[in-house]
Order: sequence, then structure tokens, then C-alpha cells
Amino acid sequence: GNIAEIVERSGVHNGQGQGVLTGVYAAKVCCVLSVRVDELFHSAALRLPLPGFCSFLTELCKASYAQLFAKTDELPSTKKWWKKELEARQKPPATLLLHRIGEVTLKCIRSGRPLIHTMKVWSIVGPHFMQAACHKDP
Repeated sequence: GNIAEIVERSGVHNGQGQGVLTGVYAAKVCCVLSVRVDELFHSAALRLPLPGFCSFLTELCKASYAQLFAKTDELPSTKKWWKKELEARQKPPATLLLHRIGEVTLKCIRSGRPLIHTMKVWSIVGPHFMQAACHKDP
């Protein structure tokens, strides 16, 4: 179903749960949103005209750059190295947009788009892949 149907079935608007989705319904909404995000990236690679696709990738690369380098460009922390490692192990790993850029690029290449599209796409994502390859985290 869609999100509106899930929220309606949850009874959250009827005063049950004080406007908060329960775990089961929240999980269902997350699953629907996850599928929609996958569809968005899939459709972008296959259906967007070249100028729109290039803009999409440019913004995706900017967001990925911010995601990759936001933590590492902060001021030096006063925390001890072992506390940093402990905190890093306790946080769940973030899903990197870099992975999405790779998927979208491959989908574009395999989609049968003209070679000039692949060349233009590579001119956008290639430099970002190089920046990511030089990132200090493994």
C-alpha cells in the first residue's frame, strides 16, 4: 500500500498513540519510502533528459561530498583517541550517497543511452570518485 493508507490503518489520527506511529506501522512506512527512493534513482538514470540528469548528478555529488567530508573537516576534538574509536563503533554506519552515485552511473552506462551521455556523466562523477578515493577513512 501507500503511506497514506498505512497511516490511516494505524489509527494514529483516531487518537490512538497520540499521533505517533507504532513500530510496526513506522517500519511499513520506512519500507515504502525506501522503495520509492530506489525508484527515484532508477528512474533518474533511465528517464531524465541529459541536462536534468547532469543537474541531478551534480547535486548528488555535492551532497555526497558534504557527507564524506563533514566529519573530517571539523575542528580537532579534545577527546582521547580511544573514546573516538569507541563512539565510532557504537554509531551505525551511514549509507553513503557515494554508493548511489555508483549505482546510478552504472545504470546509465548499461541503459543504452548514447555514448555522449556516458561521457558527460563521467565528467561529473569521475572527479567526485577521485575525491572519495582520497578520503582518509578506509
